[in-house]
Amino acid sequence: MITQRKSELETGVFVEEEIFKLGKKIQSMTRHDPNTTEIHALIQQLNELQEKEDLPLSPNVYNMLYNLNIIEIEDSLNRNDILNHDEKTLRMDQLFHWMELKINQDQEKMMNYLIKPKKILEQGEKDAFERVRFGSICLRKMIEFIDPILFSWISEFDFANFRTFFGEFVCDSFLPETEDENISTLQLILELYWKGQYYTCFSVGITFLERVLGDLLLLAKKKSNDTSSNDVTNLIENFRELKINELLMVEEIESVLGKEFVFIFKCFSGPLQGLNLRNVVWHGFLDASHFPRSFASFLIVLIVTLAKKESVKNTLQSSNQMRRSFNAMMDIPQLSGNPCRSKISNFLLTDENSPKQVEHLIDSSYFIPLRSKKDWKLSLSYYRQGNFYLSFVLLFPHLEHALRRLFAFSNQNFVRLFSAETDQVYTTFDEILHPSLDYETSTELTDGEAVSSVWNFESRNRVIEEMGEELMLSLFDILFFKDGPRIRDKLSHGVVDPLTINKNIVHLCEQVITIALCMVHRYSIVSLPCCNNHESDKTTLFDYLHEASSKFTFQIYHPQMSLLNEFETTVNKFKTFSENTLSKAWEYKFANNLTKHLFVKYPLERGEKRFVVRESSDLEELIEVYNNNMKQINHESVVYNHLYIKNIHISNILKKKSEESLPNAHIDSFLDAFKDLSKTTFKPRLPLTFCGKCGNTQSIEFTKIYRLTDIVKQAGLYLDEIHDSFTELETAVLNRTAFARHRKRFVKVVGNMYDFYLNVIAIVMAVEFLYLSPVNREHLEERGIVLRLSRAAPSAIKATTFEKIEKLNLEWKILMDKLSLSKI
Repeated sequence: MITQRKSELETGVFVEEEIFKLGKKIQSMTRHDPNTTEIHALIQQLNELQEKEDLPLSPNVYNMLYNLNIIEIEDSLNRNDILNHDEKTLRMDQLFHWMELKINQDQEKMMNYLIKPKKILEQGEKDAFERVRFGSICLRKMIEFIDPILFSWISEFDFANFRTFFGEFVCDSFLPETEDENISTLQLILELYWKGQYYTCFSVGITFLERVLGDLLLLAKKKSNDTSSNDVTNLIENFRELKINELLMVEEIESVLGKEFVFIFKCFSGPLQGLNLRNVVWHGFLDASHFPRSFASFLIVLIVTLAKKESVKNTLQSSNQMRRSFNAMMDIPQLSGNPCRSKISNFLLTDENSPKQVEHLIDSSYFIPLRSKKDWKLSLSYYRQGNFYLSFVLLFPHLEHALRRLFAFSNQNFVRLFSAETDQVYTTFDEILHPSLDYETSTELTDGEAVSSVWNFESRNRVIEEMGEELMLSLFDILFFKDGPRIRDKLSHGVVDPLTINKNIVHLCEQVITIALCMVHRYSIVSLPCCNNHESDKTTLFDYLHEASSKFTFQIYHPQMSLLNEFETTVNKFKTFSENTLSKAWEYKFANNLTKHLFVKYPLERGEKRFVVRESSDLEELIEVYNNNMKQINHESVVYNHLYIKNIHISNILKKKSEESLPNAHIDSFLDAFKDLSKTTFKPRLPLTFCGKCGNTQSIEFTKIYRLTDIVKQAGLYLDEIHDSFTELETAVLNRTAFARHRKRFVKVVGNMYDFYLNVIAIVMAVEFLYLSPVNREHLEERGIVLRLSRAAPSAIKATTFEKIEKLNLEWKILMDKLSLSKI
């Protein structure tokens, strides 16, 4: 049985590879002459190959999901033994008992259909591993056995009667509560089931059930810690979200649900060695046409059974004030993202020809497997109806699998296409978009640890070259960057309200659909014919997508954007400081009759400790050092040339302590020059040295940017503190309400204005230099150094701004010296 499936996989690998080769060939030929007989023959060949595509499942997973002949159910077993007809729920203890008996009786039979785990496991670990695998086969058989009754139970109701029978708690309060007054989350799940959309029904239901399990864990922790009501908010804010398989490993969950439910749910949708339906579905390995109704039936009755369990009901109802609401979801700014996104979205929503053109686009693209095209069309149909939530519930899993196919083709590693396995991590978005192949081949299920990876040319992920860096960064923008929306994560883990998706994030929805359709369009083998002769001058969907494909140039949530924004904010504060605070201070020292005598009465002895880090001469020398360092890496410093030198006349007046009044600083030209720099050298790029999953976006480059952003922000706060202190002292001195200690401090602050001025210039120069510090990425292979550099300093260390700069500078120098890196 296993040998046969392996042979099928080898055939599947060949088919997938040939589809992409043939599709590329057709696209290339179509550019020259789209109507040749040869092209039509190749298209026919491509269509035949697509019909041979198989599910991307390993033999283990395929057998557990679809082979119902591995074990038999005894004729003596009555469905009523497993089901409670009066309450229309599952008898979890009876189901668990039957599964235990079956595991003991039929182990040898089941082993014939399962491959041994690749990693050698300890005996106790191995027993637990195999128990879940065997239990999953038993549960799958039972789910199919009882499905006719479950289907009849669910189908005999409409929602009003369903609520009357099961009660308001089950129907309205057990699952997370949406703000949509017209429909509850359970009603949404049931209506999808009644429409026959079992795949979508399951996709939605399993995410909300995961959210409930998280609530149960939170409430169980509250109960065990005897948390007072005053600590409720703090407990929720510091609660770490766990994934569904992690939740099932926690003792508090088992204490509330019971070991029977936990084991059954592990087999149904828990760790990799089970049926793992949540991950198999949400990572795009299945589609609606291959999704049995019985899975959706079982999930709904499982939800009802869990909701009616007394320990669960009591836990949720007794502390209802602690039930977490859905997470907030932010929209992207109106003028951000692809500039064509609104035109594409409006076309889909309003143009009467959009359904036909969408269908033609999907049918003509080899980016999408044939088995998934129906789901893509349904997703776009939901989008046209304005139901963005259900559109994306369908879209993201299938987009992930389409990108997985592209990943396999780009790296000529089609085996990873069939990575739904029971003993190793799937090839998911994290691996597909990771800059290095080293990570995806070195992570295994059994240790659960993410191994850091370092980019080098040979191990590079070639999907980046295939997609282009701009489009890849746009995907990072919506999926991964920590300050971004991370929409796919929030959807798939049930933490966002469907109403929020449908009503509050319109611009983000436009960006998502634009990215998805541009990918589909890129691998389309034909262009769209006009609908009819009268509409030949109308813009088609293909026209919009062709225009949009070249305009993925603006990333909103890249860490680099935060650095650039913080840099501009700090420089504008510096402009205000130079033109306002600095000028007024100089006037008080030399021109104001009320204040200038203070500088004679209280001669400056020492700098203001809270502000001044170094003396003027040290700062001037430091600025020159940074400028020389930048020259050594062939970079003309924008800060030095456009901020320091262009305002050297101000420096000279301050340095010589001349009574000459200060002119306005030239800041605008510096901002213009810096904006030009941000489009070239400072342009946001993909990091090449990730530590762990790219979903965590932890890399040596990003870590450095986060630190530099913090340094620039601290420089801005430094200017704020100077301004506030100066204003406070100024008011007291001018109103003659200042005590002697205030007047002395006023003299110190004013007397150190030159140091303040140079200090900020030195800081922004340091940031410019550190950002551009050379790293030869092809030789960045010392993982220990990468990991050490990626760790932030302990929060207990309260370093000054310059200490932070020097620490980062030293780390960078050590890194380069250690690896003998050459200049870029």
